[in-house]
Amino acid sequence: MDIYSPRGRRAVEIARERLKSIEKERSVSFTPFSDDHPSPFDGVIIKDGWVKAAYEVRTRNAKIEENQLMYWGKPFETILITAEKIDTCVKIAASLYLPFHLIIVFTNTTLLWEVSDCNGKWKLGEVEKKKTKTQKTINGGKAVRENYFIPIEKSIVLC
Repeated sequence: MDIYSPRGRRAVEIARERLKSIEKERSVSFTPFSDDHPSPFDGVIIKDGWVKAAYEVRTRNAKIEENQLMYWGKPFETILITAEKIDTCVKIAASLYLPFHLIIVFTNTTLLWEVSDCNGKWKLGEVEKKKTKTQKTINGGKAVRENYFIPIEKSIVLC
């Protein structure tokens, strides 16, 4: 698993530090699953003692400015995320009657997308899905796979 590499470990640390600061502001707990084995998603969100949602957290070495992703000096209105990963998370969360949320930690902010409800119904509306060539993992490599292009404007600012 790439989270065991130095770059992967640092990404996990950055995400967990950011989520800890959000927990205090929002009176929630982002409770991750153990890193000892692969999990379909990263953890669950707990509020008032109840599990409220499943979540996956990603980090991006990029900024959000004026509701756009600034990547290599270019503005983008969507965030690219592997379709298979999101589809699997939605399906498994729904099997537990949990909504699924995608959280992305950028260098200057953290955004959350309410991807699905507790029945697995898609909450983002129409989202482009197409096969593209992307970086395979945080450690590099190339992969050609189907990706969702999720609009930044459909996110909620966490911090």
